[in-house]
Formats: sequence, structure tokens, C-alpha cells
Amino acid sequence: MKVISALCLFLFPFTVTSAAPVPYSGKVAINGVNFQGDAQFTFVLRDPNGTVHWRNADANASIGVPVDRGHYVVLLGGQGMNPLPGNLFLDHPELYLVVRFYQA
Repeated sequence: MKVISALCLFLFPFTVTSAAPVPYSGKVAINGVNFQGDAQFTFVLRDPNGTVHWRNADANASIGVPVDRGHYVVLLGGQGMNPLPGNLFLDHPELYLVVRFYQA
């Protein structure tokens, strides 16, 4: 039993390479009218210098998100997005989320 416990403690640091997804919600209105339907979004986390530390997928890839009466909810790092790096928020205490919306 001690061998299994020691093996688990040894392997644990190598298995935690991504952080848990982070819930994010927003609202979309076009000319003051709440958007309704499916839309494409991109999400990027960057630092104050503009350096990108995470993005939902490749540079030009977006994800489909349903929008209901202007409101949407996503899990950053989930829902088929790139996972968030495990130490992202520890290594970079000041990050900004850039959200882009595209009508489907």
C-alpha cells in the first residue's frame, strides 16, 4: 500500500497541467436590441502589454455559443476550448479578457 501511495504522490504533479474551466457570462445587444440566436465568439486572455497567454483555439478559430435574450454563458477553458494552463493566474496576476462576437 505504501508503494501505491508513494507512486500516486510522485505522479500527481505531472497530471495537473490545466486549470479548471472558468465560468463567464456576458450580454450582446445590437443597436440597443438584445441579440437572439446562435453566434460565434473568440476569447483571449492577455496581459497589460498585449501578450496573449491563452486563447479559446487557434488564432482565427471561433466557438458557437447560443445567446438567449442577449445573455450567454461559457466555460473558459471548457466547451471544446483550449484548456487553461494550470498556473496561468498565478504566473500572470493581471490579465484581461478580450471577447469578440460574430453573428452566425
